[in-house]
Amino acid sequence: MPAVIVSPYVSVGQIIRPDGLIPFDHTSIFRTLQDVFGLHNGPLTPRTASAPSLVDYLSDVPVNPGPVSISVTPPIPGNDELANAAQLPPNGLQAALGKAASRLPTSGADPATHIKRLQQAISALPEHKTAGDAGSDAAIHMRAFLGR
Repeated sequence: MPAVIVSPYVSVGQIIRPDGLIPFDHTSIFRTLQDVFGLHNGPLTPRTASAPSLVDYLSDVPVNPGPVSISVTPPIPGNDELANAAQLPPNGLQAALGKAASRLPTSGADPATHIKRLQQAISALPEHKTAGDAGSDAAIHMRAFLGR
C-alpha cells in the first residue's frame, strides 16, 4: 500500500522503496526513530527489528520548505445536516464519551467520596439511542463537573 511522507527532510517527488523484501509499514517509523535518535537498547519487538528504516531517505537539513501557508476553508454544516447527524445512533467514541461523562463528579465534590460512590455503585451506564442524546447528556455532566 503506498504512503506519502510529508517532511521538509524529504525531497519533493522522491519515491522510496526498501532495499530488501520487507516493505515499509508503521513499524518502519519506530525503526527510523531508533536509528535517528540512537535508541538501541534493543528493538521494541521482533517486527521492529526486521523493519526497514527510512533514515537513508531523510536529509540532515531541510530541503523542502513547502508553501509559506496553506488556506483551508473549514466545512460549515447546515442546520439540517447537524439535526440529521444528531438523530443517528452514536458511534463508539460518542457512546464512550457519554458513558464516561456520566461518571464525572459534580464541581466541588470530595474526590475520595466520589471514588467510594463509584466503587459501590451498581447502576448501569447510560445507553444513548442517538448521537444527540449522548452529546446532550455529556454536556449536562460536563457543566456539573465544571460548576456551570
